[in-house]
Amino acid sequence: MFGSMVKYSDFFNQAANPDPINLIKTIPKDELIASICAINARLKPIYNTAFDNSIETQIESLRAILLDLGNPIDRGIANPFIKKYLQLSSNFLLFSRVTCLYAYQEIIANDGFVKFKPPQYTSKQRIDLFKYLLICNERILVFDKFYSGKDHDILGDRFFEYFMFKEIPHNQYYYITNPINKFYKGWYLMDKLVKDDFFSGHIIDYLKSNFGIDDLTEFFRYIIGQFFQSNDDKLKINYLKIPVKNTPVIEVLKKMAERNNIPLPKDSNLEILDFLDLKKCPVYDGGVKKGLHTFIIMDSILFLEKVYSLFINDFWFDYLKEKQICNRKDWGSFIGVKFFEPFIHEIFLNISSKNQRCVYMNSDLLTFNINGKGNTEYADFYFRHKNKVLLIEAKSNYLPLVNGYKTVNTIKDFEKIDINKFYKDFGLIQLADKTIKEFKNYKKYIKDPQLQKKGKVKLYPLLLLNESILSIGVSNLAFRKKFEKLLNDNGINRESCEIRIMPLSIINISELQDMEQSLCDGEQSLFNLLQMHFSATDLRKIKTTFEAATPLGLIINKHIPNSKRISDKVRLFKWLGFNKQK
Repeated sequence: MFGSMVKYSDFFNQAANPDPINLIKTIPKDELIASICAINARLKPIYNTAFDNSIETQIESLRAILLDLGNPIDRGIANPFIKKYLQLSSNFLLFSRVTCLYAYQEIIANDGFVKFKPPQYTSKQRIDLFKYLLICNERILVFDKFYSGKDHDILGDRFFEYFMFKEIPHNQYYYITNPINKFYKGWYLMDKLVKDDFFSGHIIDYLKSNFGIDDLTEFFRYIIGQFFQSNDDKLKINYLKIPVKNTPVIEVLKKMAERNNIPLPKDSNLEILDFLDLKKCPVYDGGVKKGLHTFIIMDSILFLEKVYSLFINDFWFDYLKEKQICNRKDWGSFIGVKFFEPFIHEIFLNISSKNQRCVYMNSDLLTFNINGKGNTEYADFYFRHKNKVLLIEAKSNYLPLVNGYKTVNTIKDFEKIDINKFYKDFGLIQLADKTIKEFKNYKKYIKDPQLQKKGKVKLYPLLLLNESILSIGVSNLAFRKKFEKLLNDNGINRESCEIRIMPLSIINISELQDMEQSLCDGEQSLFNLLQMHFSATDLRKIKTTFEAATPLGLIINKHIPNSKRISDKVRLFKWLGFNKQK
Protein backbone atom coordinates (compact mmCIF):
# COMPACT_ATOMS: atom_id res chain seq x y z
CA MET A 1 0.00 0.00 0.00
CA PHE A 2 1.29 3.48 -0.88
CA GLY A 3 0.72 5.57 2.23
CA SER A 4 -0.53 5.11 5.79
CA MET A 5 -4.25 5.18 6.56
CA VAL A 6 -5.48 7.71 9.12
CA LYS A 7 -7.26 6.10 12.07
CA TYR A 8 -10.32 7.62 13.74
CA SER A 9 -8.81 7.45 17.23
CA ASP A 10 -5.74 9.38 16.10
CA PHE A 11 -7.62 11.99 14.09
CA PHE A 12 -10.38 12.72 16.62
CA ASN A 13 -8.39 11.85 19.79
CA GLN A 14 -11.08 9.57 21.14
CA ALA A 15 -12.07 5.92 21.04
CA ALA A 16 -14.00 4.71 18.01
CA ASN A 17 -17.69 3.91 18.24
CA PRO A 18 -17.96 0.14 18.88
CA ASP A 19 -20.94 -0.09 16.50
CA PRO A 20 -20.06 2.50 13.83
CA ILE A 21 -22.68 1.41 11.28
CA ASN A 22 -25.29 3.16 13.46
CA LEU A 23 -23.56 6.48 12.80
CA ILE A 24 -24.73 6.46 9.18
CA LYS A 25 -28.19 4.86 9.27
CA THR A 26 -29.85 8.26 8.91
CA ILE A 27 -28.61 8.27 5.30
CA PRO A 28 -30.29 5.97 2.72
CA LYS A 29 -28.22 3.00 1.57
CA ASP A 30 -28.29 4.20 -2.06
CA GLU A 31 -26.89 7.57 -1.01
CA LEU A 32 -24.13 5.96 1.06
CA ILE A 33 -23.06 3.74 -1.82
CA ALA A 34 -23.02 6.74 -4.17
CA SER A 35 -21.02 8.84 -1.66
CA ILE A 36 -18.37 6.16 -1.25
CA CYS A 37 -18.25 5.66 -5.02
CA ALA A 38 -17.49 9.38 -5.30
CA ILE A 39 -14.33 8.72 -3.28
CA ASN A 40 -13.34 5.46 -4.97
CA ALA A 41 -13.76 6.95 -8.46
CA ARG A 42 -11.46 9.83 -7.52
CA LEU A 43 -8.78 7.54 -6.14
CA LYS A 44 -8.86 5.40 -9.28
CA PRO A 45 -10.48 7.05 -12.32
CA ILE A 46 -11.47 4.48 -14.96
CA TYR A 47 -8.83 5.54 -17.50
CA ASN A 48 -5.97 5.84 -14.99
CA THR A 49 -3.37 3.09 -14.68
CA ALA A 50 -2.27 4.31 -11.24
CA PHE A 51 -3.96 5.38 -8.03
CA ASP A 52 -4.25 9.08 -7.28
CA ASN A 53 -3.20 9.34 -3.64
CA SER A 54 -2.32 13.02 -3.84
CA ILE A 55 -3.16 15.35 -0.97
CA GLU A 56 -5.33 17.35 -3.38
CA THR A 57 -7.46 14.29 -4.20
CA GLN A 58 -7.73 13.32 -0.54
CA ILE A 59 -9.03 16.79 0.26
CA GLU A 60 -11.40 16.79 -2.71
CA SER A 61 -12.76 13.40 -1.60
CA LEU A 62 -13.31 14.74 1.92
CA ARG A 63 -15.18 17.75 0.56
CA ALA A 64 -17.24 15.48 -1.71
CA ILE A 65 -18.60 13.30 1.10
CA LEU A 66 -19.26 16.38 3.23
CA LEU A 67 -21.18 17.90 0.26
CA ASP A 68 -18.84 20.85 0.57
CA LEU A 69 -17.53 21.19 -3.00
CA GLY A 70 -19.83 24.12 -3.76
CA ASN A 71 -18.50 26.19 -0.87
CA PRO A 72 -15.29 28.23 -0.68
CA ILE A 73 -12.64 25.84 0.63
CA ASP A 74 -11.68 28.17 3.49
CA ARG A 75 -15.28 28.58 4.71
CA GLY A 76 -16.82 25.13 4.24
CA ILE A 77 -17.55 22.54 6.93
CA ALA A 78 -14.54 20.59 5.68
CA ASN A 79 -12.11 23.41 6.51
CA PRO A 80 -11.17 22.40 10.10
CA PHE A 81 -10.68 18.79 9.03
CA ILE A 82 -8.54 19.87 6.08
CA LYS A 83 -6.34 21.96 8.37
CA LYS A 84 -5.91 19.03 10.73
CA TYR A 85 -5.13 16.67 7.85
CA LEU A 86 -2.47 19.00 6.46
CA GLN A 87 -0.65 18.86 9.78
CA LEU A 88 -0.04 15.12 9.27
CA SER A 89 2.85 13.60 7.36
CA SER A 90 2.40 13.80 3.57
CA ASN A 91 2.16 10.01 3.21
CA PHE A 92 -1.01 9.75 5.32
CA LEU A 93 -4.30 8.96 3.59
CA LEU A 94 -7.80 9.67 4.84
CA PHE A 95 -9.24 7.31 2.23
CA SER A 96 -7.96 4.32 0.28
CA ARG A 97 -9.52 1.79 -2.05
CA VAL A 98 -9.64 -0.69 0.84
CA THR A 99 -11.48 1.91 2.96
CA CYS A 100 -14.16 2.08 0.27
CA LEU A 101 -14.41 -1.69 -0.22
CA TYR A 102 -14.66 -2.25 3.53
CA ALA A 103 -17.45 0.33 3.85
CA TYR A 104 -19.34 -0.99 0.80
CA GLN A 105 -19.27 -4.49 2.21
CA GLU A 106 -20.60 -3.54 5.64
CA ILE A 107 -23.29 -1.20 4.33
CA ILE A 108 -24.60 -3.82 1.88
CA ALA A 109 -24.65 -6.51 4.60
CA ASN A 110 -26.71 -4.38 7.01
CA ASP A 111 -30.28 -3.13 7.11
CA GLY A 112 -32.11 -0.46 9.07
CA PHE A 113 -31.12 2.58 7.00
CA VAL A 114 -33.70 5.29 6.37
CA LYS A 115 -35.53 4.79 3.09
CA PHE A 116 -35.71 8.35 1.78
CA LYS A 117 -33.26 11.14 1.29
CA PRO A 118 -34.01 14.19 3.49
CA PRO A 119 -34.70 17.58 1.84
CA GLN A 120 -31.30 18.67 3.13
CA TYR A 121 -28.56 16.87 5.00
CA THR A 122 -27.27 18.27 8.25
CA SER A 123 -23.55 18.81 8.67
CA LYS A 124 -23.64 16.21 11.46
CA GLN A 125 -24.95 13.51 9.12
CA ARG A 126 -22.13 14.06 6.64
CA ILE A 127 -19.45 14.40 9.34
CA ASP A 128 -20.70 11.13 10.84
CA LEU A 129 -20.09 9.51 7.45
CA PHE A 130 -16.52 10.85 7.50
CA LYS A 131 -16.09 9.49 11.01
CA TYR A 132 -17.45 6.13 9.92
CA LEU A 133 -14.89 5.87 7.12
CA LEU A 134 -12.01 6.65 9.49
CA ILE A 135 -13.35 3.95 11.81
CA CYS A 136 -13.23 1.59 8.82
CA ASN A 137 -9.53 2.46 8.55
CA GLU A 138 -9.12 1.70 12.24
CA ARG A 139 -10.71 -1.73 11.85
CA ILE A 140 -8.65 -2.53 8.76
CA LEU A 141 -5.44 -1.61 10.56
CA VAL A 142 -6.29 -3.58 13.70
CA PHE A 143 -4.44 -6.54 12.23
CA ASP A 144 -1.19 -4.55 12.20
CA LYS A 145 -1.06 -4.60 16.00
CA PHE A 146 0.28 -8.14 15.80
CA TYR A 147 3.56 -6.83 14.42
CA SER A 148 6.27 -6.87 17.04
CA GLY A 149 9.71 -5.37 17.25
CA LYS A 150 10.92 -8.91 17.97
CA ASP A 151 9.50 -10.46 14.77
CA HIS A 152 12.80 -10.19 12.91
CA ASP A 153 14.75 -11.59 15.86
CA ILE A 154 12.39 -14.56 16.07
CA LEU A 155 12.23 -15.32 12.34
CA GLY A 156 15.59 -14.13 11.03
CA ASP A 157 15.66 -14.23 7.21
CA ARG A 158 12.20 -15.80 7.23
CA PHE A 159 10.82 -12.44 8.37
CA PHE A 160 10.53 -11.32 4.74
CA GLU A 161 8.28 -14.28 3.99
CA TYR A 162 6.16 -13.50 7.02
CA PHE A 163 6.00 -9.85 5.98
CA MET A 164 4.95 -10.86 2.45
CA PHE A 165 2.02 -12.97 3.65
CA LYS A 166 0.98 -10.54 6.36
CA GLU A 167 0.77 -7.64 3.90
CA ILE A 168 -1.21 -9.57 1.26
CA PRO A 169 -4.66 -8.67 2.69
CA HIS A 170 -3.89 -4.96 2.13
CA ASN A 171 -1.59 -5.00 -0.87
CA GLN A 172 -3.72 -7.30 -3.04
CA TYR A 173 -5.97 -4.32 -3.81
CA TYR A 174 -3.28 -1.97 -5.10
CA TYR A 175 -2.30 -3.63 -8.34
CA ILE A 176 -3.70 -1.94 -11.47
CA THR A 177 -3.62 -3.09 -15.09
CA ASN A 178 -4.39 -1.31 -18.32
CA PRO A 179 -8.15 -1.82 -18.90
CA ILE A 180 -7.79 -2.37 -22.65
CA ASN A 181 -5.19 -5.10 -22.10
CA LYS A 182 -7.39 -6.69 -19.46
CA PHE A 183 -10.36 -6.78 -21.83
CA TYR A 184 -8.19 -8.31 -24.55
CA LYS A 185 -6.94 -10.98 -22.16
CA GLY A 186 -10.51 -11.76 -21.11
CA TRP A 187 -11.58 -11.99 -24.73
CA TYR A 188 -8.68 -14.33 -25.51
CA LEU A 189 -9.64 -16.60 -22.60
CA MET A 190 -13.31 -16.81 -23.53
CA ASP A 191 -12.51 -17.25 -27.20
CA LYS A 192 -10.37 -20.26 -26.26
CA LEU A 193 -13.30 -21.64 -24.26
CA VAL A 194 -15.78 -21.14 -27.10
CA LYS A 195 -13.47 -22.93 -29.54
CA ASP A 196 -12.63 -25.81 -27.19
CA ASP A 197 -14.28 -29.15 -28.01
CA PHE A 198 -15.10 -29.87 -24.37
CA PHE A 199 -15.89 -26.44 -22.88
CA SER A 200 -17.58 -24.73 -25.85
CA GLY A 201 -21.15 -25.76 -25.07
CA HIS A 202 -20.68 -25.09 -21.39
CA ILE A 203 -19.40 -21.52 -21.75
CA ILE A 204 -22.25 -20.65 -24.13
CA ASP A 205 -24.76 -22.17 -21.72
CA TYR A 206 -23.20 -20.26 -18.82
CA LEU A 207 -23.42 -16.92 -20.63
CA LYS A 208 -26.99 -17.64 -21.69
CA SER A 209 -28.23 -18.79 -18.28
CA ASN A 210 -26.46 -16.06 -16.31
CA PHE A 211 -26.53 -13.04 -18.59
CA GLY A 212 -29.16 -13.87 -21.21
CA ILE A 213 -26.51 -13.73 -23.96
CA ASP A 214 -25.24 -16.61 -26.06
CA ASP A 215 -22.84 -14.63 -28.24
CA LEU A 216 -19.35 -13.87 -26.92
CA THR A 217 -18.94 -10.66 -28.92
CA GLU A 218 -22.24 -9.31 -27.63
CA PHE A 219 -21.25 -10.12 -24.06
CA PHE A 220 -18.04 -8.13 -24.42
CA ARG A 221 -19.81 -5.32 -26.23
CA TYR A 222 -22.15 -4.86 -23.29
CA ILE A 223 -19.45 -5.17 -20.62
CA ILE A 224 -16.96 -2.86 -22.32
CA GLY A 225 -19.62 -0.36 -23.31
CA GLN A 226 -20.92 -0.07 -19.76
CA PHE A 227 -17.42 0.11 -18.29
CA PHE A 228 -16.44 3.20 -20.26
CA GLN A 229 -19.88 4.83 -20.30
CA SER A 230 -20.03 4.70 -16.51
CA ASN A 231 -17.36 7.37 -16.20
CA ASP A 232 -18.75 10.81 -15.34
CA ASP A 233 -15.95 13.39 -15.42
CA LYS A 234 -18.17 16.09 -13.95
CA LEU A 235 -19.71 14.22 -11.01
CA LYS A 236 -16.69 11.91 -10.66
CA ILE A 237 -18.78 8.85 -9.95
CA ASN A 238 -19.13 5.64 -11.94
CA TYR A 239 -22.80 5.10 -12.61
CA LEU A 240 -25.19 4.17 -15.42
CA LYS A 241 -28.74 5.16 -16.28
CA ILE A 242 -30.13 2.61 -18.71
CA PRO A 243 -33.53 3.07 -20.44
CA VAL A 244 -35.80 0.30 -19.19
CA LYS A 245 -36.44 -0.82 -22.77
CA ASN A 246 -32.76 -1.79 -23.12
CA THR A 247 -33.40 -5.22 -21.65
CA PRO A 248 -30.15 -7.03 -22.69
CA VAL A 249 -27.88 -4.48 -21.02
CA ILE A 250 -30.05 -4.37 -17.90
CA GLU A 251 -29.98 -8.17 -17.60
CA VAL A 252 -26.17 -8.19 -17.66
CA LEU A 253 -25.92 -5.43 -15.06
CA LYS A 254 -28.60 -6.95 -12.83
CA LYS A 255 -26.61 -10.17 -12.74
CA MET A 256 -23.50 -8.22 -11.76
CA ALA A 257 -25.53 -6.48 -9.03
CA GLU A 258 -27.18 -9.60 -7.65
CA ARG A 259 -26.44 -9.88 -3.95
CA ASN A 260 -25.44 -13.34 -2.75
CA ASN A 261 -26.13 -12.91 0.98
CA ILE A 262 -22.61 -14.05 1.82
CA PRO A 263 -22.19 -13.86 5.62
CA LEU A 264 -19.95 -11.03 6.75
CA PRO A 265 -16.90 -12.34 8.65
CA LYS A 266 -16.17 -10.94 12.10
CA ASP A 267 -13.96 -7.85 12.39
CA SER A 268 -11.25 -9.99 13.97
CA ASN A 269 -11.18 -12.43 11.03
CA LEU A 270 -8.82 -11.51 8.18
CA GLU A 271 -11.30 -13.02 5.73
CA ILE A 272 -13.27 -9.81 6.15
CA LEU A 273 -10.70 -8.27 3.78
CA ASP A 274 -11.43 -10.78 1.03
CA PHE A 275 -14.54 -8.80 -0.02
CA LEU A 276 -16.08 -11.87 -1.62
CA ASP A 277 -19.54 -10.35 -2.10
CA LEU A 278 -18.04 -7.37 -3.96
CA LYS A 279 -15.90 -9.62 -6.12
CA LYS A 280 -18.98 -11.63 -7.06
CA CYS A 281 -21.06 -8.53 -7.75
CA PRO A 282 -19.22 -5.18 -8.04
CA VAL A 283 -22.35 -3.32 -9.22
CA TYR A 284 -25.08 -1.80 -7.04
CA ASP A 285 -28.65 -1.77 -8.34
CA GLY A 286 -30.15 1.66 -7.70
CA GLY A 287 -33.58 0.73 -9.02
CA VAL A 288 -35.87 2.27 -11.63
CA LYS A 289 -37.02 5.87 -11.74
CA LYS A 290 -38.64 7.81 -14.59
CA GLY A 291 -38.01 5.06 -17.12
CA LEU A 292 -34.33 4.70 -16.27
CA HIS A 293 -32.65 1.84 -14.43
CA THR A 294 -29.73 3.14 -12.37
CA PHE A 295 -26.62 1.12 -11.55
CA ILE A 296 -23.53 2.21 -9.61
CA ILE A 297 -20.21 0.60 -10.48
CA MET A 298 -18.82 0.46 -6.97
CA ASP A 299 -15.31 -0.54 -7.99
CA SER A 300 -14.11 -0.24 -11.58
CA ILE A 301 -11.19 -2.64 -11.01
CA LEU A 302 -13.44 -5.45 -9.78
CA PHE A 303 -15.87 -4.74 -12.64
CA LEU A 304 -12.97 -5.09 -15.06
CA GLU A 305 -11.83 -8.32 -13.41
CA LYS A 306 -15.24 -9.89 -14.10
CA VAL A 307 -14.09 -10.62 -17.63
CA TYR A 308 -10.89 -12.31 -16.52
CA SER A 309 -9.65 -13.55 -13.14
CA LEU A 310 -12.99 -13.32 -11.35
CA PHE A 311 -14.67 -14.92 -14.35
CA ILE A 312 -12.25 -17.87 -14.10
CA ASN A 313 -13.37 -18.44 -10.51
CA ASP A 314 -17.06 -17.79 -11.15
CA PHE A 315 -17.24 -20.17 -14.10
CA TRP A 316 -15.53 -22.86 -12.06
CA PHE A 317 -17.45 -22.52 -8.78
CA ASP A 318 -20.86 -21.50 -10.11
CA TYR A 319 -21.07 -23.74 -13.15
CA LEU A 320 -18.38 -26.38 -13.75
CA LYS A 321 -18.08 -27.53 -10.13
CA GLU A 322 -21.78 -27.03 -9.38
CA LYS A 323 -22.82 -29.19 -12.34
CA GLN A 324 -19.91 -31.63 -11.85
CA ILE A 325 -18.73 -30.99 -15.40
CA CYS A 326 -15.07 -31.62 -14.59
CA ASN A 327 -12.68 -31.55 -11.65
CA ARG A 328 -10.43 -28.71 -10.52
CA LYS A 329 -7.36 -30.32 -12.07
CA ASP A 330 -9.04 -30.48 -15.50
CA TRP A 331 -10.08 -26.84 -15.28
CA GLY A 332 -6.64 -25.77 -14.07
CA SER A 333 -5.02 -27.71 -16.90
CA PHE A 334 -7.17 -25.90 -19.45
CA ILE A 335 -6.30 -22.49 -18.00
CA GLY A 336 -2.59 -23.27 -17.97
CA VAL A 337 -2.06 -25.33 -21.13
CA LYS A 338 -4.75 -24.08 -23.50
CA PHE A 339 -5.01 -20.44 -22.44
CA PHE A 340 -2.14 -19.03 -20.36
CA GLU A 341 0.84 -20.60 -22.12
CA PRO A 342 -0.53 -19.92 -25.64
CA PHE A 343 -1.22 -16.32 -24.59
CA ILE A 344 2.40 -15.89 -23.47
CA HIS A 345 3.62 -17.71 -26.59
CA GLU A 346 1.89 -15.23 -28.89
CA ILE A 347 3.45 -12.26 -27.07
CA PHE A 348 6.98 -13.67 -27.34
CA LEU A 349 6.41 -14.67 -30.96
CA ASN A 350 5.38 -11.11 -31.68
CA ILE A 351 8.43 -9.68 -29.91
CA SER A 352 10.93 -12.11 -31.47
CA SER A 353 9.49 -11.72 -34.98
CA LYS A 354 10.30 -8.00 -34.83
CA ASN A 355 13.77 -8.58 -33.36
CA GLN A 356 15.68 -10.93 -35.61
CA ARG A 357 18.66 -11.14 -33.26
CA CYS A 358 16.52 -12.68 -30.54
CA VAL A 359 15.95 -16.43 -30.25
CA TYR A 360 12.71 -17.65 -28.74
CA MET A 361 11.41 -21.15 -27.92
CA ASN A 362 8.43 -22.50 -26.02
CA SER A 363 8.08 -25.84 -24.23
CA ASP A 364 7.52 -27.73 -27.50
CA LEU A 365 11.20 -27.14 -28.32
CA LEU A 366 12.34 -27.43 -24.70
CA THR A 367 11.10 -30.97 -24.05
CA PHE A 368 13.89 -33.52 -24.36
CA ASN A 369 14.29 -37.28 -24.23
CA ILE A 370 17.80 -37.66 -22.86
CA ASN A 371 19.35 -41.11 -22.66
CA GLY A 372 15.96 -42.76 -23.13
CA LYS A 373 14.62 -41.44 -19.82
CA GLY A 374 11.41 -40.10 -21.37
CA ASN A 375 10.30 -36.61 -22.27
CA THR A 376 11.30 -33.97 -19.75
CA GLU A 377 10.25 -30.33 -20.03
CA TYR A 378 13.30 -28.26 -19.23
CA ALA A 379 11.56 -24.86 -19.12
CA ASP A 380 8.31 -23.28 -20.25
CA PHE A 381 9.97 -20.57 -22.33
CA TYR A 382 13.46 -19.59 -23.51
CA PHE A 383 14.40 -16.16 -24.81
CA ARG A 384 17.94 -15.13 -25.78
CA HIS A 385 19.61 -11.96 -26.98
CA LYS A 386 23.39 -12.17 -27.46
CA ASN A 387 24.73 -13.91 -24.33
CA LYS A 388 21.69 -13.11 -22.17
CA VAL A 389 19.28 -15.98 -21.67
CA LEU A 390 15.86 -15.70 -20.08
CA LEU A 391 14.66 -19.00 -18.61
CA ILE A 392 10.98 -18.80 -17.77
CA GLU A 393 8.65 -20.81 -15.57
CA ALA A 394 5.02 -19.77 -16.17
CA LYS A 395 2.23 -20.38 -13.67
CA SER A 396 -1.44 -19.60 -14.28
CA ASN A 397 -2.76 -20.34 -10.78
CA TYR A 398 -4.10 -17.88 -8.23
CA LEU A 399 -3.45 -17.49 -4.52
CA PRO A 400 -6.23 -19.39 -2.72
CA LEU A 401 -7.89 -18.30 0.50
CA VAL A 402 -8.39 -21.84 1.79
CA ASN A 403 -4.67 -22.61 2.15
CA GLY A 404 -4.20 -19.83 4.68
CA TYR A 405 -1.84 -17.78 2.49
CA LYS A 406 -4.14 -14.74 2.57
CA THR A 407 -4.99 -14.92 6.27
CA VAL A 408 -1.61 -14.75 8.00
CA ASN A 409 -2.04 -12.44 10.95
CA THR A 410 0.46 -13.74 13.51
CA ILE A 411 3.71 -15.70 13.51
CA LYS A 412 1.61 -18.66 14.69
CA ASP A 413 -0.52 -18.36 11.51
CA PHE A 414 2.67 -18.13 9.47
CA GLU A 415 4.08 -21.32 10.96
CA LYS A 416 0.93 -23.24 9.96
CA ILE A 417 1.13 -22.63 6.21
CA ASP A 418 2.99 -24.94 3.84
CA ILE A 419 5.57 -22.56 2.41
CA ASN A 420 7.34 -25.17 0.31
CA LYS A 421 4.04 -26.01 -1.40
CA PHE A 422 3.47 -22.31 -1.94
CA TYR A 423 6.83 -21.87 -3.68
CA LYS A 424 6.31 -25.07 -5.66
CA ASP A 425 2.84 -24.00 -6.82
CA PHE A 426 4.27 -20.76 -8.15
CA GLY A 427 7.20 -22.38 -9.93
CA LEU A 428 10.13 -21.28 -7.79
CA ILE A 429 11.27 -24.77 -6.76
CA GLN A 430 11.28 -26.05 -10.33
CA LEU A 431 13.03 -22.94 -11.61
CA ALA A 432 15.85 -23.31 -9.10
CA ASP A 433 16.14 -27.09 -8.71
CA LYS A 434 15.88 -28.00 -12.39
CA THR A 435 15.91 -25.15 -14.88
CA ILE A 436 18.86 -23.27 -13.40
CA LYS A 437 20.63 -26.17 -11.70
CA GLU A 438 20.62 -28.33 -14.83
CA PHE A 439 21.46 -25.63 -17.38
CA LYS A 440 24.90 -27.06 -18.12
CA ASN A 441 23.40 -30.49 -18.79
CA TYR A 442 20.56 -29.24 -21.00
CA LYS A 443 22.49 -26.52 -22.80
CA LYS A 444 23.76 -28.80 -25.57
CA TYR A 445 20.23 -30.07 -26.30
CA ILE A 446 18.72 -26.61 -26.79
CA LYS A 447 18.36 -26.02 -30.52
CA ASP A 448 20.10 -22.67 -30.49
CA PRO A 449 23.47 -23.16 -32.25
CA GLN A 450 24.66 -19.65 -31.43
CA LEU A 451 24.25 -20.33 -27.72
CA GLN A 452 27.20 -22.70 -27.81
CA LYS A 453 29.38 -19.93 -29.28
CA LYS A 454 28.55 -17.19 -26.81
CA GLY A 455 31.11 -18.11 -24.18
CA LYS A 456 30.01 -16.99 -20.74
CA VAL A 457 26.23 -16.83 -20.51
CA LYS A 458 24.13 -14.61 -18.28
CA LEU A 459 21.09 -16.53 -17.03
CA TYR A 460 18.01 -14.51 -16.11
CA PRO A 461 15.64 -16.73 -14.08
CA LEU A 462 12.06 -15.51 -14.41
CA LEU A 463 8.68 -16.44 -12.95
CA LEU A 464 5.88 -15.31 -15.27
CA LEU A 465 2.70 -15.32 -13.22
CA ASN A 466 -1.03 -14.84 -13.57
CA GLU A 467 -1.46 -13.88 -9.90
CA SER A 468 -1.10 -10.12 -9.56
CA ILE A 469 -0.74 -10.23 -5.75
CA LEU A 470 2.76 -11.63 -6.11
CA SER A 471 3.82 -8.71 -8.29
CA ILE A 472 4.02 -6.40 -5.30
CA GLY A 473 7.51 -5.50 -4.21
CA VAL A 474 7.37 -7.28 -0.86
CA SER A 475 6.76 -10.59 -2.65
CA ASN A 476 9.62 -9.97 -5.05
CA LEU A 477 11.95 -9.50 -2.10
CA ALA A 478 10.81 -12.68 -0.33
CA PHE A 479 10.95 -14.78 -3.51
CA ARG A 480 14.38 -13.48 -4.39
CA LYS A 481 15.78 -14.35 -0.97
CA LYS A 482 14.24 -17.83 -1.13
CA PHE A 483 15.69 -18.35 -4.61
CA GLU A 484 19.17 -17.45 -3.35
CA LYS A 485 18.74 -19.94 -0.51
CA LEU A 486 17.72 -22.69 -2.95
CA LEU A 487 20.83 -22.01 -5.02
CA ASN A 488 23.02 -22.19 -1.93
CA ASP A 489 21.33 -25.38 -0.69
CA ASN A 490 21.98 -26.99 -4.07
CA GLY A 491 25.60 -25.89 -4.07
CA ILE A 492 25.04 -23.78 -7.18
CA ASN A 493 27.70 -21.16 -7.76
CA ARG A 494 26.13 -17.97 -9.13
CA GLU A 495 29.34 -16.99 -10.87
CA SER A 496 31.60 -19.36 -12.82
CA CYS A 497 33.70 -19.24 -15.96
CA GLU A 498 30.67 -20.50 -17.97
CA ILE A 499 27.64 -18.80 -16.48
CA ARG A 500 26.51 -15.93 -14.32
CA ILE A 501 23.14 -16.32 -12.62
CA MET A 502 21.27 -13.05 -12.30
CA PRO A 503 18.79 -12.29 -9.49
CA LEU A 504 15.33 -13.77 -9.73
CA SER A 505 12.63 -11.70 -11.47
CA ILE A 506 8.86 -11.94 -11.22
CA ILE A 507 6.71 -10.57 -14.02
CA ASN A 508 2.94 -10.53 -14.06
CA ILE A 509 1.34 -11.33 -17.41
CA SER A 510 -0.22 -7.84 -17.41
CA GLU A 511 3.25 -6.30 -17.11
CA LEU A 512 4.41 -8.35 -20.10
CA GLN A 513 1.43 -6.99 -22.05
CA ASP A 514 2.42 -3.44 -21.05
CA MET A 515 5.96 -4.03 -22.34
CA GLU A 516 5.06 -5.87 -25.53
CA GLN A 517 4.87 -3.02 -28.06
CA SER A 518 7.91 -1.20 -26.74
CA LEU A 519 9.90 -4.45 -26.95
CA CYS A 520 8.61 -5.09 -30.47
CA ASP A 521 9.68 -1.63 -31.60
CA GLY A 522 13.11 -2.03 -30.05
CA GLU A 523 12.60 1.03 -27.84
CA GLN A 524 13.20 -1.05 -24.74
CA SER A 525 14.95 -4.32 -24.03
CA LEU A 526 13.45 -6.81 -21.60
CA PHE A 527 16.91 -7.48 -20.22
CA ASN A 528 17.55 -3.75 -19.72
CA LEU A 529 14.28 -3.32 -17.84
CA LEU A 530 15.15 -6.24 -15.59
CA GLN A 531 18.63 -4.80 -15.06
CA MET A 532 17.14 -1.45 -14.04
CA HIS A 533 14.93 -3.29 -11.56
CA PHE A 534 17.95 -5.13 -10.12
CA SER A 535 19.74 -1.81 -9.66
CA ALA A 536 16.70 -0.17 -8.01
CA THR A 537 16.38 -3.02 -5.51
CA ASP A 538 20.04 -3.83 -4.87
CA LEU A 539 20.43 -4.12 -1.09
CA ARG A 540 24.08 -3.04 -1.40
CA LYS A 541 23.15 0.32 -2.96
CA ILE A 542 19.82 1.34 -1.48
CA LYS A 543 19.11 2.96 1.87
CA THR A 544 15.80 1.42 2.96
CA THR A 545 13.92 -1.89 2.80
CA PHE A 546 11.10 0.06 1.15
CA GLU A 547 13.39 0.66 -1.85
CA ALA A 548 14.23 -3.05 -1.93
CA ALA A 549 10.53 -3.73 -2.42
CA THR A 550 10.25 -1.49 -5.50
CA PRO A 551 7.93 -3.35 -7.91
CA LEU A 552 8.87 -3.89 -11.54
CA GLY A 553 5.70 -2.03 -12.49
CA LEU A 554 7.26 1.25 -11.33
CA ILE A 555 10.21 0.66 -13.67
CA ILE A 556 7.83 -0.04 -16.55
CA ASN A 557 5.76 3.07 -15.81
CA LYS A 558 8.88 5.21 -15.73
CA HIS A 559 10.42 3.98 -18.98
CA ILE A 560 7.45 3.05 -21.18
CA PRO A 561 4.89 5.77 -22.03
CA ASN A 562 1.16 5.08 -21.79
CA SER A 563 0.79 5.22 -25.56
CA LYS A 564 3.08 2.19 -25.88
CA ARG A 565 1.34 0.02 -23.29
CA ILE A 566 -1.24 -1.24 -25.76
CA SER A 567 0.20 -3.40 -28.52
CA ASP A 568 -0.62 -2.86 -32.19
CA LYS A 569 -2.26 -6.30 -32.37
CA VAL A 570 -4.68 -5.34 -29.58
CA ARG A 571 -5.52 -2.10 -31.38
CA LEU A 572 -6.72 -4.17 -34.34
CA PHE A 573 -9.69 -5.48 -32.36
CA LYS A 574 -12.72 -3.45 -33.48
CA TRP A 575 -14.79 -4.52 -30.48
CA LEU A 576 -12.37 -2.70 -28.18
CA GLY A 577 -13.33 0.60 -29.76
CA PHE A 578 -10.35 1.01 -32.10
CA ASN A 579 -10.74 1.30 -35.89
CA LYS A 580 -14.50 1.62 -35.70
CA GLN A 581 -16.39 0.81 -38.88
CA LYS A 582 -19.67 2.32 -40.00
